[in-house]
Amino acid sequence: MKKYKAYTVVELIITAVVITVIASIAISPVLKDLPEHKVKNDIITIERSLKIGKSEATKTSGTVIVDFSQATTNNGENGGLIQIKDSEGTVLDSFFLTKNALFNPESSTIANNEVRFDFKGQPVDSAGSTDNFTTFSNTIVISYYKDGNPIASKSLKISPVTGSVEID
Repeated sequence: MKKYKAYTVVELIITAVVITVIASIAISPVLKDLPEHKVKNDIITIERSLKIGKSEATKTSGTVIVDFSQATTNNGENGGLIQIKDSEGTVLDSFFLTKNALFNPESSTIANNEVRFDFKGQPVDSAGSTDNFTTFSNTIVISYYKDGNPIASKSLKISPVTGSVEID
């Protein structure tokens, strides 16, 4: 008769407990960094929306607005809403951030929660002047919120003259 080797129920339970403990230790730092990763991905979405806005302004030889006014609150299962609009207010494109990732107006320095690009692709103020879009009015901050408090943030700056975007 052939003898079979097998594990006992106690051995299987101990192995399962050890694996669970190791997994919980390994997953904890990953979950802690999850908001940071979401904000990094969302700041890339902002960068893309600004580049599209700038490109659209030069392509149409008109003013294009990248509007963050609806990006301060969650929109259903999504986070903030960024809209690209022409000078008449017609929405040309829109982007959602991750749920709980929102435009942070307290830390951002752009005027009226928007960035305008003129026909040359230069950022301008609401009057169409490049003079008032300076290094003091060019920062956009996206924050991941938990219980109403920002727990992770990332920012980018728009070059006043060229309109190029630099992630901090």
